[in-house]
Amino acid sequence: MGNTASARRRRHPPRRREPSKPHQPTDPPILQTPHRNPQTACPMFGPRFPLELRLLIYEAVFSDPKRLMHVIPFIDGYVESLDVLYATNRFSVQASFGLRAFHSVTPASQWARIRHLEISTLFLMPLNIWSGKRGFPPEHLQTWTLACEALKKLRGIRYLFVEMLVWDLFDRVNASAVDDDSLVTILQPLNGLEAPHFVVEMNIAIPKSVLARLGKLAFVSLVKTRRYVRQLDTGL
Repeated sequence: MGNTASARRRRHPPRRREPSKPHQPTDPPILQTPHRNPQTACPMFGPRFPLELRLLIYEAVFSDPKRLMHVIPFIDGYVESLDVLYATNRFSVQASFGLRAFHSVTPASQWARIRHLEISTLFLMPLNIWSGKRGFPPEHLQTWTLACEALKKLRGIRYLFVEMLVWDLFDRVNASAVDDDSLVTILQPLNGLEAPHFVVEMNIAIPKSVLARLGKLAFVSLVKTRRYVRQLDTGL
């Protein structure tokens, strides 16, 4: 028995362990910036095709003043087409969280190209009641201030429209019950913006006492009377 076991060990020497290989992912990594085809064979992108005509084509394809356009562009996209996309369309956002989300995915160069922007929001007063954890509506002062800072970077803006509803938490029937301090706080950031056509539409007229504190308005103030709607307080 002993001789037989020794013979087997001689015929089958112990295997050597292969050095361990580094772990390889089962799937190839996904490129964050996809490769762009330069389209050199396309006459439209050739040196003989007029840039002015190409821009007109972009405008016809991408521009639609009646349609909300929301785009997350690739970094290596055609810059000239993106410029047309952002400059010729109408953009509409809901409250400061919508504006900040839009701003976060838009490159600075295209953000500065936006010419038409509409914002709708709702505030419940007094402002110190709301902690900002509830979301929209109502609007929260801190995110509103940050959103107005993003609006200052719209260097190409031509038309800025803000639809703002304000209601007092304890008197939602009488819109004029809103306190002056709260109105000054939410309107002051807007008064630091500039646009050739800048309109702020509210459900109440701005009191003279508030106007005196704001000074010269940077916007045209419009009034559109509305009833309080319970659904606006619980979210959309």
